[in-house]
Amino acid sequence: MSGDRTFEGFEYLSPKIARAIARGLGDGSALYVETFYHGGTGGQGAALLEDGELIWTKAESTYKSENPNSIVAYRPFGPRLMKSPISEGLARLGVVASSEHDEFDSVGLGNFRSLENLGLDY
Repeated sequence: MSGDRTFEGFEYLSPKIARAIARGLGDGSALYVETFYHGGTGGQGAALLEDGELIWTKAESTYKSENPNSIVAYRPFGPRLMKSPISEGLARLGVVASSEHDEFDSVGLGNFRSLENLGLDY
């Protein structure tokens, strides 16, 4: 890592990385996602980039922040009441949920819940 400070709620996404992704997209759109879970606890973040700019970010965690000004949404372990950052980002890209599947599963991301399922060794 370059030592660049990351956006709150993200392990890897920094302004420098967001600028590089946005430059590579040109006039396109992309959703950057990060997840970290173990045994059902953890968190996720999503960032929407459009037309060369970072336009939206959202992160949540089952770990309560010590910082009272944190923008990372705290979500206690258990059922989800609102859209996850990834599903909300996918909706912003135009993915439509069905009555059976949220946006995440509608695009098949449920098939890739681990690095091993992606064919990557961690």
